[in-house]
Order: sequence, then C-alpha cells, then structure tokens
Amino acid sequence: MGRLAVGLIGAGKHGRRYTHHIRADVPELALAALCRRDAVRGREQARALGCRFHDDWAALIADPAVEAVIAVVPPTLHPALAAAVAAARKPLLIEKPLAPTAAAAREMVRVLGAAGVPVLMAHTLRWNTVVRAIRERLPSLGPLRALYLNQRFEPSSLAWLDDPRTAGGGIILHTGVHSFDLVRWLTGHEVARVWCRVACVDTARTEDNFVAVLELEGSDALVAVNGSRSTAGRSGLIDVAAAGGQLVGDHALGFAYGGAHPAPAHGAGADRARGAARLRPPRPERRPASGHARGRGARGADRGGVPKSRGLAQRRLARARDLEGSPVPLLTPTLAPR
Repeated sequence: MGRLAVGLIGAGKHGRRYTHHIRADVPELALAALCRRDAVRGREQARALGCRFHDDWAALIADPAVEAVIAVVPPTLHPALAAAVAAARKPLLIEKPLAPTAAAAREMVRVLGAAGVPVLMAHTLRWNTVVRAIRERLPSLGPLRALYLNQRFEPSSLAWLDDPRTAGGGIILHTGVHSFDLVRWLTGHEVARVWCRVACVDTARTEDNFVAVLELEGSDALVAVNGSRSTAGRSGLIDVAAAGGQLVGDHALGFAYGGAHPAPAHGAGADRARGAARLRPPRPERRPASGHARGRGARGADRGGVPKSRGLAQRRLARARDLEGSPVPLLTPTLAPR
C-alpha cells in the first residue's frame, strides 16, 4: 500500500514537530510539500526534507501532489483555510483551537461537514498514557466528587500569541481548550456554566493566566480548570476525587497514582492505608492520523480522535474569558456522540 502524501501548512516552532512525526512515527505518511510564513527558512526546510515548498498556503492545498493537509497555523487563518480544503475535497488534520470565535467555528463545521471530508482536531492529550490510565480507572471509583486540571508553561517567545488580531485570544483559547476537552472526555458530561478569572502577567494584550470553575450538566461534581504561562517548567496535573477513591497524575511529567482505601486518623495502619498504587497505563493504541487521513470519515473520528464538532464545543467553553466574572450559560448542543 502506498503512502499518503500530505502537505504541511505551518512549519515553525510547533509545525516542526509534525515533520518529525511524519518521518519517524507514521510510516504510512509522506511529506509532499510544506508552507511557512518565513519563506527563506521554509525553502531551506523543504530542501532538507526533500519536499516541495509553497509560499502560499492556498497553492499547497491546490497542489495535485498533496492528498491530505495538516494545518499548524494561528486560528485566525483556520476559517479561510478550512473553506479551501473543503473545496479541494482533501482530508484535514487541524490544530486546536478550531477557530477564534464560536461563530467562526460553527461556520467551519458547516462548511467541512457539507464537503464530507474527514477532519480530525489535534486534541492530542486524549492519547496521553497518563490521561488514558486515569480515564480507564475512573469508572471503578463510583460517583465523581471533584476534578481539578491545570497546565503550567514557561512564557512563550512567540510574539503573535500576544496579538489578538492574529492569536484570537490568550492561554484559554490556545491551551485551555485541552483541559476543557479532558473535562468532557473524562466525566462524560457537558458543561452548563462557567465562572472565570484571568490575569496578564508576562503579556500585555492577551491573558496568560486563568482559573475557571465549571458546572456540569447532570453532575454535582466540583470542577476547576487552571492554566499559567508565566512560570518555569511545565506540568499538567489531573486530580480526581470520587466516592470510592482518588486519582492523581501529571500528563506532562508522566506519572499516575490511585488510592481507594480510607485512611485511619491514627495508628500503625495509617501510612499503609494512605499509600497509593501507581496506575498501569493502558496498551498504546495505533496512532489515528493516517487512518483518518485515508478517509475513514469524521464521524468515525470519535473512536480515536476528536472530530471538528468537538472543537466547536471547546471554542464555546473558551468564550467564558470574554465574560469574565459572570456565570455564562453555555447553550451548546451535543454535536456528536461521546
């Protein structure tokens, strides 16, 4: 079986990771072309990688040698790019967030859905072994009482992330959507309301710190999501409290523990009872990128990925930043089965 020829739009800091994955991790894919805003460096990359270079993303999408498209660009470019991909009838792997606004996300879902092309959102934490181990163990612990998620990053060197005209928003839109997606994926519940606070620490025009409290539909569990891009180092805490035990893990640092024994207040058994067992990660699954790009369809993406409709739900959650401090009713229909 021949390899699928993909075109990569965006080959900078994050896009370079895709060039590595295409070449080293997914043998069914071949990099046919790339496009980068920095044309000088882009041409150098293309020569080193042995592929074509396009200085215009529309030309890459139209290139007959490109069978599928991967987009790693600021979200303000996504609506126009998605329309071009839909017109070309080519499968699309698109980075999060889906769009800078909920209205733009809805229109992208409509356009891509009408074209019938396979689309996969890059909510990659769903394949993280720590996240999958916690999700596998969670149902055995009974009703959920509380869930706390956070992500910590160093300040970004990318100037465009602090430009709302290009970035569309700050840390809520660009990395908070990962945590919003995990809330829905881990709990199986949609979000009804959000309260949010934000701060600008190392940025001037977009937020780089936030904390959000989420109310879930059909659940009394207390849920909080926090993000910071103004610290040293990285982490990704997941802290779960359920009726039958607790789980704690970090998807960035790579550990997960679970405990289900009530600890006595005093006595020789206290330390033993408080001990937590390391969770065994589930067996790795086949990476879904090539399968979806080969045309299995966006509706099938839920078995191993995140279809574009999920990106719309995450974008609507990110809108809470626009109404800081107020409870925001999120009238978000279930666009696809969980």
